[in-house]
Amino acid sequence: MALNINEREVLYTPDLSPKFTRRFDALTDELVEYPKSLDREVAIKDEIKTVEQNLSGEELSEDRVRYLGILEVLLDLIEIGFEVRKNAEFKVVRPDLDRYKDDPEEYKEHERAILQKERITQFNEQSVRDFIRKMEGDYRTNGTGYVSVKNLITDGEDLYRSLAPLQDKPREEIVKELETEIQPYVQVAEKGEKCELTGLDLMNIWRYFRYTWLTPYNTVPGRNINFLIRDASREYHPVMGIASLASSMMNLSVRDEQIGWKIDALEDRLERKNRMHIYEEQLPKEERSHENQTREVKKDRMVGNRGRMAGARRPNLRRRA
Repeated sequence: MALNINEREVLYTPDLSPKFTRRFDALTDELVEYPKSLDREVAIKDEIKTVEQNLSGEELSEDRVRYLGILEVLLDLIEIGFEVRKNAEFKVVRPDLDRYKDDPEEYKEHERAILQKERITQFNEQSVRDFIRKMEGDYRTNGTGYVSVKNLITDGEDLYRSLAPLQDKPREEIVKELETEIQPYVQVAEKGEKCELTGLDLMNIWRYFRYTWLTPYNTVPGRNINFLIRDASREYHPVMGIASLASSMMNLSVRDEQIGWKIDALEDRLERKNRMHIYEEQLPKEERSHENQTREVKKDRMVGNRGRMAGARRPNLRRRA
């Protein structure tokens, strides 16, 4: 389906049945006419909707599934900044890597826009919408009234009124008064454990606030330990932040090479060690002290034609009579 033409252009020629090839050709003719990526995204989404809804049941075939997959991939590429071109064949064009090199803020905005689309897609999932509604509307009595996850969000104006008077005071006084105005503590968020002040599941509280992040929330394989950072100085101990420790990624090239978990990295390290001769020598008399008498010296081995360090004495391997 894809074939590199140059560093940025890639042929996008899916193997489809004649019927879906015609649909794809018509769609790509339309895409290259649009100057804005948003228009292209809308056109692809409309085609996906049409294929999903208007084809008869007998056409629920492998070809149909393949075509929908091709459209979803194309939509993803356009959403992350790929351009499209079409002469004799349809091509996708990778974003210019040097485009943002002089403007890091523009690059950040570009990345935020991509992540925002992923978050919107996630919030369109019915299970996510149901969870958020439940957390915000699931009021529980704590003996004095009804509370929900909203009680764990500090009122911004109230927080400002309590902290604003500190800004004109000396640093020492600010630090002292902050000890009473803000009292943070860390709480492990485990599923099945209840918040004593709201009755809500601690892991559900963590998950709710995780959805406020810029990046979409996705579970990761392996062991995870999640934390809530809460403020004991206020009613219900509102959440100040969240954190998580997770199992390391299965494959991380820079880390694996540094540790030596990759065969190539291990061989390279052993080769470098074999080339390096490390020994200790006595320091010059004027540089010696009671604690330091020697220093470590590293020198490249001078390897001769037979793999021996130059000047090294050949071992006597003759068997004694």
